[in-house]
Amino acid sequence: MNNPTQPSADAVKPRLVPTASAVLASGELVEMVYEREEQRTQFVHGNGESWRYESVIAARPGERLVPYSGGNNLLVHDVVLLPSEPAEYGEERELLARIRSFIHRYVDVSTVFEELSAYYVLLSWLYDCFHELPYLRVRGDYGSGKTRAGR
Repeated sequence: MNNPTQPSADAVKPRLVPTASAVLASGELVEMVYEREEQRTQFVHGNGESWRYESVIAARPGERLVPYSGGNNLLVHDVVLLPSEPAEYGEERELLARIRSFIHRYVDVSTVFEELSAYYVLLSWLYDCFHELPYLRVRGDYGSGKTRAGR
């Protein structure tokens, strides 16, 4: 017999979990994207072969993943930059070369730190896999690109 004071399983609202990225039990990837003009966030969800856009994703029973708000100050003020759509990047070595070239153009650092910085950029895409991460700090003379590196 049902207890009238307890809501039915269908009546219980799922817990909404603000999420930037996730890997589902199925192995599918979930990444938040941001459309600046519309100040709108959503997810790109897929497995590498095909992708689809979704505003909410059922992750586990009773749990729904939702993207952070498009009006979030970190997004609006460019503190955190997100892609607007998925894109192919080619081979990992090509991606590292492009990142390193970008760093070289704007920051005056040693070649070793340039390479380390490029790998750190890749690490930033996996931050949610770790409980703790190192902080990349750039120090130097006036005009060496410290502020630009932070941006």
